[in-house]
Order: sequence, then structure tokens, then C-alpha cells
Amino acid sequence: MRRDRAIFHQRGVDHIRWSWDGASWQDAPGALLDTGRLVNGGYTLRYQAVDGAGNTGPQQSVAFSVNTNLQISRLYLPMTNR
Repeated sequence: MRRDRAIFHQRGVDHIRWSWDGASWQDAPGALLDTGRLVNGGYTLRYQAVDGAGNTGPQQSVAFSVNTNLQISRLYLPMTNR
């Protein structure tokens, strides 16, 4: 998965209703929401799962930040046999 994209996945849904501002909503077909490339900043994504019969799940939200300027460091620890 690319680090500069936000992808949200829900099981058993026909489509996902989603909104950045809580006022204007969009439908994303299927159970995968791809927000596209995001710029640096803070986001609050509101979303709601809808099944094939039109039943809706509770509205959920997730807040997150995107910072493409962060340096990624990895540390590898040696494995020892006991």
C-alpha cells in the first residue's frame, strides 16, 4: 500500500458513503474507499457502510494526519538462538 494514500476497507458492504466535512457526501462503489493522493495536513473522514438492501451502518469517523516530510528510520535487531 502506498503511504501517501488513505484506503479504508469494510466487509459486507455494497458501497461506502463518505465525507470530509460532514455536509457533502459521496458514494464510493464496493467495499473499498480510495481517497486518492492526500497533501500534508490533518483530516477527519466521516463514513458509513451501506449494504445491498440499502441498510446503513452507524456513521463513523477517523481523524489522521499526513506528513510526507517525516524521515522513516528502521532498526534491525539481530536474532539470537537460545
